[in-house]
Amino acid sequence: MNNLISAQEAFNAVVAGKHVLCRAAGELMDFDDLDQFPATIFAKSGYEFCIKIETIEVAGITFTKPLTLDEIKKDQDVFIVQVDGIIHHHKYKGIHSLIATAVNGGFAQRDFENAKLQYEALCKVLGGMPLQANVRLIEPTSIKAPRKTKAKEVAPATNESVQITASNDVVEAIKATSPNNIKIETSGEIIVKRDNLVSFDSVKADMKTEKSLRDRIAAAEKIEDLEALLPKLKKLHGESGHTVMTAYEQKSQKLKATESLNIDELKKLTLAAEESISEVQRKSSTCKAAFQTEISRSQNVLTVENVLGSINKSEDLTAEHKADLIKLGELRKKDIVNAEYDEKLEDFMYRASVAKTPAEANALFKYTRSWTEEQRAPLMRAVNKRLLELDQAKTPEAPSLMRDIQNAPDLTTLDALEIDVSTRAPDIQKTLMAEVVKRRFELENS
Repeated sequence: MNNLISAQEAFNAVVAGKHVLCRAAGELMDFDDLDQFPATIFAKSGYEFCIKIETIEVAGITFTKPLTLDEIKKDQDVFIVQVDGIIHHHKYKGIHSLIATAVNGGFAQRDFENAKLQYEALCKVLGGMPLQANVRLIEPTSIKAPRKTKAKEVAPATNESVQITASNDVVEAIKATSPNNIKIETSGEIIVKRDNLVSFDSVKADMKTEKSLRDRIAAAEKIEDLEALLPKLKKLHGESGHTVMTAYEQKSQKLKATESLNIDELKKLTLAAEESISEVQRKSSTCKAAFQTEISRSQNVLTVENVLGSINKSEDLTAEHKADLIKLGELRKKDIVNAEYDEKLEDFMYRASVAKTPAEANALFKYTRSWTEEQRAPLMRAVNKRLLELDQAKTPEAPSLMRDIQNAPDLTTLDALEIDVSTRAPDIQKTLMAEVVKRRFELENS
């Protein structure tokens, strides 16, 4: 169903409290709410607008709300729900009693599908079994217009009386349309009109005319459409005429108020909206700068987490600025973690390079259990390098010290060499001390 409207009509609909949707013109995409578009959308070209039709749910079946007289336009499709499951398809050509009655009763829909759903919902809520719904096109010529009764011409009659049985509202209508010099008497449901004859058919026609005028007033969308009814409205008299004129004045005021919102006023409203948006952006930018400073000054991950919590709770930040700050906070956390890693790695690599024993070098790995294999790789290379150095140093030094001990010329030299033994690897100290004891015995007994 196509119910596209212009930008001006869309703006007037928003002012009237209706739910307006928008999309880019010519694109194969669904309409979206206006809050997804800039406030200046009404003043821009290249966009399409429509009014979202509300839906209701009856007996678990959802369908659009039935048509109302004030929204029907000429040549619009009208689908009237019938109890036999036949959906009457009309082309609206103007106010007609049959269509108006169906609309007022809530049995008219904008398309066949929703008319079918409404029929099924009504059957379900009443406990009935819905029939297979079908559509029948009703041509305007197939609708019988109300028969017009030609008033009979009668000659004035003096002191003649005519009695007509009618309801009270017809009595009032006759009184309202009778000249002042004609006397009307009532007795129960009997009307006596002296000095003239009463045309009952003309009274009924006047009542139908008033109903038709009220419906056309309600359906008018422009001042011009409303003013075109004035010649007929001026022919009405009495209380019913006053009621119709009151409806005319109310509708006229409403249309004038709507049409007074011209493009200049629209631009003013747009400018005000842009200023409001600018203020929100300014406030958000100030708040964003403050949070950026807090993030950059944070020295540990816990502090950054606390700042991010405040950012998520802030109502002064726009969604875009909030996303930027969260991204900045995550980057700051990575920088802090990397800085802590670099500092620890530098310390461990130095300690590995000066380790005295293999056990001392390998002990460094217990501080890196939370590291990844990639983070631990530089330290592993440094420890392996130091282990090779310790292994190479152990092989040549031990025999050299042992030879010095075996060839020590006196006890003083031997005492000095004994001190060097304590600096050697623990696994060879026992062997070297055995040689010291042996050489000491030899020097003391030589």
